[in-house]
Amino acid sequence: MTPHLMPRLGAILSLLVASPLAGQDLGAPIARWDRDFSRVAGVSELPDGRVVVVDSRDAVVYLAAADGGPSTALGQTGDGPNEYRRPFGVVRVRADTVLLYAQNRLLRITPAGAIAGSHPFVPSALGGSVGPPRGADREGRIYWERVVIRNPQTGEIKRQPKYEIVRHLPGSSGAEVVARVQDHAPARHAQRFHPFAERDGWAVDPDGSIRIVRARDYRVVRVGDSGEVEAAVIPFTPVPVTAADREALRREKAMNPAGMSFGGRSTTADGGVTPERMAFMRREFPDDIFPTHKPPFVDEGVFRSPAGQLWVVRSPQGPALHGDRVDVLDVAGRRIREIALPAGRRLVALDRGGVYLVREDDDGLQYLERYGWPTGLR
Repeated sequence: MTPHLMPRLGAILSLLVASPLAGQDLGAPIARWDRDFSRVAGVSELPDGRVVVVDSRDAVVYLAAADGGPSTALGQTGDGPNEYRRPFGVVRVRADTVLLYAQNRLLRITPAGAIAGSHPFVPSALGGSVGPPRGADREGRIYWERVVIRNPQTGEIKRQPKYEIVRHLPGSSGAEVVARVQDHAPARHAQRFHPFAERDGWAVDPDGSIRIVRARDYRVVRVGDSGEVEAAVIPFTPVPVTAADREALRREKAMNPAGMSFGGRSTTADGGVTPERMAFMRREFPDDIFPTHKPPFVDEGVFRSPAGQLWVVRSPQGPALHGDRVDVLDVAGRRIREIALPAGRRLVALDRGGVYLVREDDDGLQYLERYGWPTGLR
């Protein structure tokens, strides 16, 4: 090869490596459900194709028809063995059973679509904040993250710089920490919850190993019984945080207040976005707490497909908060495809029947849709 062509070729190859793959469109939805939801917090299929949907804001669990259309409430509110309050999420265990997490209990949803008993969620006794289960392995052990801890002496609640991934076998009395991952960038963690923080994502494999997607340098780390294995860094171009991004986040907080107080004041309220609430959010989220750039992917943006690929929702270029591009990573942590999500949708679940997205209208109402698997993925 002619020597003077070598630098030019090297530059071209570098550009190709750093450039994103062409986004593949999901096409039209293969199923839509009629009901409007307030906040879709969990989606899981039953063996016959019907879909369990958790609406955490309305505190209702629905059983939706397999191919779209109607849905009906599953169970009822209460404290009985087959009743629930404050449902937050679902996780499938041992192929065909779905566990509903609600107010520190796990309720079993049978393959036939009935609630059949419950038992205490023992890890809640650890203290602090216990999130809904995020996955399960083939032995039926469930995994969740413990981000906020309570000091037993002082009662102080504090967010940890590194949160814990904890494992528990339902029905047993014990729990164990299996991994620790980055919550917020350490330099920004001491004061409060920060927007657009560098927060790691993760997923559970059937053998119980954890695949952590590092937000600092965008790479996959597998944590298993034999230790940690790091994959190569995935090239990405950091996205600057703009004034429009800051205002979009404040609007999202105003529309969907989180129920956690800042400085002793609760942000939970109904009534949509008002000038008063936006003014409150501008005080709570001033410009100087925002980072200069977004992390490579959105918070809670890592999903495991049935075939074992990781779908990672990238931080968007514009002021939309949920991301419109997905990197598909193979089991070795390599990016093999890029998926373009339809406008105004966000990814909420991957299951045997397809890709589940939520569309949100201008009033904050959410509608569930299912899309077919792209060719070669599942």
